[in-house]
Amino acid sequence: MEQITSRDNPKIKAVVRLLKSKKERDHQGLFVLEGKKICLEAFCEGVEILTAFMTGDFVEQHREAAGKIAGCAKETFYISPELEGKLSQCKTPQGIFCVCKKLDKPLTEDTISNKRLFVMLCGLQDPGNLGTILRTADAFGVDGVIFADNCCDVYSPKVVRSTMGSLFRVPFMTVEDSAAFLREQKGRVFSAAAVVERDALPVQELSLPADKPCILCIGNEGNGLSAATADACEQKITLPMQGHAESLNAAIAAGVLMWELQKR
Repeated sequence: MEQITSRDNPKIKAVVRLLKSKKERDHQGLFVLEGKKICLEAFCEGVEILTAFMTGDFVEQHREAAGKIAGCAKETFYISPELEGKLSQCKTPQGIFCVCKKLDKPLTEDTISNKRLFVMLCGLQDPGNLGTILRTADAFGVDGVIFADNCCDVYSPKVVRSTMGSLFRVPFMTVEDSAAFLREQKGRVFSAAAVVERDALPVQELSLPADKPCILCIGNEGNGLSAATADACEQKITLPMQGHAESLNAAIAAGVLMWELQKR
């Protein structure tokens, strides 16, 4: 493996741009992974790894993992501890980074009708919430996630890290306008808006149609769903609260609702 030591190396600068800029990730069609576990997850899921960067300590301590990743990457480089610190987004760097091609996910409007349960995230801005919801959707067997209304970038380092590899398994798609999308799907899907309203139906009482897939809509962390999106849904649902809190964190609420709906 060739060794890179300079901070001005073009390949290092390219990785930094990918880490910092959604525009760059979109333009290049690439994203960056950091850490042994998620890089191995990418390897196991067949993600196309273009370039791998590893410290000497990582290779020494994790020879099997380093060999697998280096074997599938188009090119692999040793990097110095100084460059590891420049690239790392974590408090404790793990010594490995992979530049990968964006995922070719199969979820489309045409394939939604063949499945059962989807989550639509409308305007979520917290990367941790988005990543946690993807991970929970993976755990509960949700068929796909739809990003709408300018959600934060699913390929941002914080989102990728918080999915713990579920990003590679859960089909997803992006739509510009959640309300318009739901109106277009009317009659083909059943849609439920998660809201904090007294007259909304408790999720435990919701009956899902047997012949249509369901889309569960989760709104922005601060403002919830827009009135247009909530009105475009066929049913407003809520989580009855026994304590004094008015609402739950978006990721927690989505997890509870997914659990309830997947049982149906």
